[in-house]
Amino acid sequence: MTDFRETLRTAVKGHLTSKYVPAWEREIYIRKLSVREQLALIEDDPKPEVASLRVLLAAMADENGERLLGDDDMELLLDQTFATLAPLLTEAAKQNGLTSKELEDAMAAFEPARDEQPSSGLPSLSGGPSQNSKISVVPS
Repeated sequence: MTDFRETLRTAVKGHLTSKYVPAWEREIYIRKLSVREQLALIEDDPKPEVASLRVLLAAMADENGERLLGDDDMELLLDQTFATLAPLLTEAAKQNGLTSKELEDAMAAFEPARDEQPSSGLPSLSGGPSQNSKISVVPS
């Protein structure tokens, strides 16, 4: 039984995927969060767009799995472009079991800001094309 407990204690650690972020000129690692960490993130504000950004903030890590940003760094993320955060949000959602609906809700929060930027070539997640994109995601 002791071996199994140790397996559970270490199961989440070390699961990292990486994404190169051209705007930041660096590799960002996305770590898997424990259920405890995810519940703590949505406890204060369960709105999907906020919860998804909080998951991203907590999941961004260095190559050793250590967090890059603290909870008080949300403003730094909010000041980034949609094109910069979209691939990271997608990876954090994939690694941490967020549903596609939760991810779409989070991305939809960026639509107004995204419409003010030059085309990123990324699809609109609102089901229709944004002002700057000719590609759209058709809801299933």
